[in-house]
Parts: sequence; structure tokens; C-alpha cells
Amino acid sequence: MDIFRANTKELVWMKAIRHLINTPHKEDLNILLELTDIYATDELSESIREWYSREIVNTRGIYPIETVADTIFPNKYYRPGNIQYMTDRYLEDYDNYLSTINSNKSGTYAERILRGKKANSEECYPLLKLVERLTEHRTNSNYNRLCYEVCIDYGDAISINRNDSLTMGFPCLSHLSFKIDAHNNTLNLTALYRSHYYVTKALGNLYGLCRLLAALCLESGWEAGNLVIHSTYAKFDPEGSTRKFCEKIKTMEDSNEFD
Repeated sequence: MDIFRANTKELVWMKAIRHLINTPHKEDLNILLELTDIYATDELSESIREWYSREIVNTRGIYPIETVADTIFPNKYYRPGNIQYMTDRYLEDYDNYLSTINSNKSGTYAERILRGKKANSEECYPLLKLVERLTEHRTNSNYNRLCYEVCIDYGDAISINRNDSLTMGFPCLSHLSFKIDAHNNTLNLTALYRSHYYVTKALGNLYGLCRLLAALCLESGWEAGNLVIHSTYAKFDPEGSTRKFCEKIKTMEDSNEFD
């Protein structure tokens, strides 16, 4: 298991990219990214982000960072202090037209975070419930600290125990686990990926997960702690990007920017 830590999204991502490029098949099992400051940015992170958008997104025809981030936390629907508005408006748009888009045929992460299924298949609203529980915990020290979980893969895509026929595709993000550190007054997030494409998706995923954690902290009054991503399978993709990443990594190494 390899663990990569940094205080900015771009640097922790590039550390993992450097590792994957140097593996025999540009893939690995059980990579952990630990982001120690979900808000941090600096000149290096901005330069990496700009380079990625210019040299990778624009030349490879892949989704921009914002588009990928919005699959997890669609910013345009968020009104601080009003998760109910986000839930109502996004789910209304999802039911009316977002669900008809071909890339959303199996669902979206945002839809599953906002609207889940109980064991009896009854609808529930995970993000609303998370805010309610997290807020209650702040005024009740005896409240259960281990009840802040969101299951993204609730069975209609790849779960063997549901006898599904699909073995690939959505969802790659399987589970979100939020943990309170009452000693430091922080809320921490661990995201579990069963499969993770690091060139086309991982940086945008970092942004989306950071926005989700930041929103929950704002709504419930906790400080933001660490974000950990556990990629049980990580892949450098697409292969045609290798040369540009190697050049960028060499430049960063020469400038001691990985230190």
C-alpha cells in the first residue's frame, strides 16, 4: 500500500501520478491520497492546474476539472445554509432531464448522495440526514460518532450480491465515510474507489470531494479535517499522456517541488 500526502489537491495528485507512471503497467492496487488542507492553494498548485487544463484536457478531449467535480458536488445548486434547496432543485432537474443524458444512464454520484435507498428500497436523503446528524452531534457529546456513511454503490450496477450482470462502469466511487474528531473539532472524509482513473478523473474528484466536505462543515459547524481517498485500483490513463506528464514531473523534481 502506498500513501501520498500533501496540503494541496494538485500536489497530492501529482505524487500519485509519478508513482503510477513508474509502475510496470501504470496501475496499482490500494493507493491512498491524504489531503491535509482541503482549502489550500499556492503558486505550484495553480501552475499544475493550469498546465493540466492546457496540456491534457484541451489536447486529449477529456472532461475539465469543474465538470468532473460537479458529478460529485454540483456547485450551481448549492445555496449555503440551504441543503434542502440543493436537494430539491438537483433532483428535480435529474428526474426531468439529467437522467436522460447517455453518460448518466446508470445515475450520477450527486443524485446518489442526495437521494439514496434504504434496505427496503424506500427513498432516503443522505446529505440532508448527514447535516441533521452532524449538527445534533455538536450539541450532544454522547451522540454516535460512527453513523455518517453514504453508500454510493447501492446495488444496481456491480454488486454481486444483487445478482447484477454489469461488471464495469458506474459507480467507481463506492462509499463515503465521514468521521468526527471531537478533540480537534474537525470533520474528516474518507472516499473509497473500487476503480480510479488518475489522469481523466482523479483531480476533478479531489475538487468535488473537497467541496462536499466543505459544504457539510459549513452547514453543521465543524471544521474541515483531512480528506483521504482510497483507490483500491488506480490506473494511469490514457497512455498517450505519458510523455507530457514525465516532462512535467521532471521539471517539478528539478525544482524540488515534490519535497
